Amino acid sequence: MAKDIGDSEATVRGWIRRYKEHGKNAFPGSRNLGPDDEEIRRLKKRSADIEEENAILYPIGHAKKAILIFTKP
Repeated sequence: MAKDIGDSEATVRGWIRRYKEHGKNAFPGSRNLGPDDEEIRRLKKRSADIEEENAILYPIGHAKKAILIFTKP
């Protein structure tokens, strides 16, 4: 089999060993993310959502503060 795909037998044995140890997580890629990669992706999305909320709400907070300052008796 190694000769058929152009790799050494040692390489193929390594792939088999990794697959036996880690199952589908042995070869993470764009469609098969490892557990850590999933967590990083989730946290990056959460961070982007929070940044978007802040960009929207931050100016509103300043406007309210200015109104309170300038409308004090």
